[in-house]
Amino acid sequence: MKRKNLILTLLIALGVVLFSGVSASAGWFICTVDVAGPTQSGIYVCLTDTSYPQAFKQKWFRCSDNLSNEMLATALTAMTNNMKVSVEADSDQVYGNINIMYLLSQEY
Repeated sequence: MKRKNLILTLLIALGVVLFSGVSASAGWFICTVDVAGPTQSGIYVCLTDTSYPQAFKQKWFRCSDNLSNEMLATALTAMTNNMKVSVEADSDQVYGNINIMYLLSQEY
């Protein structure tokens, strides 16, 4: 009986881990910045994935609150200088979150 309970507990734990809120589309993307700016609810950036096939095109993302001003500065710099950004973002949501944004050199 103990073995059945242990197996059942492990299966439930595995199910919780597999079906938790972790998005399968969260990851790193190299993008062009199409639009960026503030709203009343935060900083939003519209990005297009540069890979083939594209994961998204002209998709809106919300910058994480703790680094939103820095991400806006990075996005505006990318737009001004025609540069790409590397982002760690959740592309599965309607307005996915950008957790990290790096400016890439023009040679990239």
